[in-house]
Amino acid sequence: MQDIYMERRMNRYTYYKLIGILRKNKRDISNILALMQLIEYEIRDIVSITEMVRYEIDYNQSNNFLIKAV
Repeated sequence: MQDIYMERRMNRYTYYKLIGILRKNKRDISNILALMQLIEYEIRDIVSITEMVRYEIDYNQSNNFLIKAV
């Protein structure tokens, strides 16, 4: 169970670093790569929300599974 929290923490750290890269407004390939990674994290969150609805997990526990804070 602790592995899930560690993975979520790593993904959340990377998510906020990627947001920082996008806010710098540099005109290079790092913006494209950051955007692609952010889209992947958004897709993971959508899949997690879908699974929470499917397995009837309480909304209060959503912070344990989502990368981006709701």
